[in-house]
Amino acid sequence: KKDILSFQPSVVILIDFPGFNLRIAEFCKKSSIQVAYYIAPKVWAWKEGRVKKLEQFVDILLLILPFEKNYFKKFNINSKYVGNPTHQEIATFKKDEQFTSQNHITKPVIALLPGSRKQELKYMMPLMSELTQLYPDYEFIVAGAPGLTLKDYQPYMTSNLKIIFGKTYDILSVSKAAVVCSGTATLETALLNVPQVCGYKGNAISYFIAKKLVKVKYISLVNLCMDKPIISELIQDKWNIETLKLELDAIIEGGKKHEQMLHDYNNLRDVMESKDASKNAAVAILGML
Repeated sequence: KKDILSFQPSVVILIDFPGFNLRIAEFCKKSSIQVAYYIAPKVWAWKEGRVKKLEQFVDILLLILPFEKNYFKKFNINSKYVGNPTHQEIATFKKDEQFTSQNHITKPVIALLPGSRKQELKYMMPLMSELTQLYPDYEFIVAGAPGLTLKDYQPYMTSNLKIIFGKTYDILSVSKAAVVCSGTATLETALLNVPQVCGYKGNAISYFIAKKLVKVKYISLVNLCMDKPIISELIQDKWNIETLKLELDAIIEGGKKHEQMLHDYNNLRDVMESKDASKNAAVAILGML
């Protein structure tokens, strides 16, 4: 707060992280400093009461998910959809043609994206590890999260499992299918045109509480953006080896579900629009000056 007051900016740009940023937004507004909020709080999922603070303290709310456009129209908020930075990143992604040979990949690949936190590994990796034993003709590659180390994955290693860090898009680009923890990774996987199964499991008490509080029909951004079940979501008790194998088999090598998913991915790209999110956000903020 001292730094903001001493610098006296024309605009303060807040990015995501609502628990902290909404407090800063209130402070800025009371100090007669304009506020741009980039990546809206997920009030459409839970804590809708935060909308009042957005109405009171935010001058422009920059949205990155297409379905948020209609949602925020219900409120007295100056909001603008600028496109999605993930969509933008993938549009400019250049595939590493040496990736397969450099990593000694000799079989068809199934990508595993178990999440970026240790707690997610704890609940997601045991089943993913078990899955690798059922597909000896495939190679499973975990996209290692930047905040984790090889040691974090060590308890789940199998003879048919490899971990590669910092190459998520390259891993997906050579994959026949993917098993993905709910989050931004489902969107990345879809935009890279990889058939996927989405899963999520957590602490039973936390899940029970979340189910009471969260208001959305889906947990994956892919399904949320399209408002229909494009990819299968295996949540909590459904996250088991029998169901996971059944869903993976349905998409792994063609078939009706595989084709329909890829068709829906094309529609997803259309819905998200080809926008330069960063540039559009910058232009909107400069327009406040």
